[in-house]
Amino acid sequence: MLLTLLVAMPALGMAQANDQFVVESELWIEGQVHEVPVMIVTAGEPAMVSRKEDLGEERWRLEIELEPDGDALSPVPTHWVSVAIQQFSDGEWEFLADSILGVPEGQVATLSVDEGDVSDPSPENSMVFMNIGVSRLSFSPEQQP
Repeated sequence: MLLTLLVAMPALGMAQANDQFVVESELWIEGQVHEVPVMIVTAGEPAMVSRKEDLGEERWRLEIELEPDGDALSPVPTHWVSVAIQQFSDGEWEFLADSILGVPEGQVATLSVDEGDVSDPSPENSMVFMNIGVSRLSFSPEQQP
């Protein structure tokens, strides 16, 4: 039985690595760019990054969760990502954006929240503007656990 467990353990490690993704994003809130670190996210598990700005009370946080299974019917593998962006204001967190995005593998999806009639959303004219890219984390054979 010990031999079976030792043989099965590397396979379990590889399965877990295959469910990990690199999430890269750019975020603007009210025209101001906010640095977002690259995140390593496991499908089905929520991930969060939070920042306190140097200029005082303004803080924001970004919550991301990838669906465990992408869109298999799409010609390009697509990852479904839940995104929530909150800002700390007047002693409490308020939602600025909350959405589910389909992000094609190797491409970038955009989320924008605009006030009024904006025909061409951009970082400069949106309350919230975000670009997000998702790619599967892969290891070369010599890096596998």
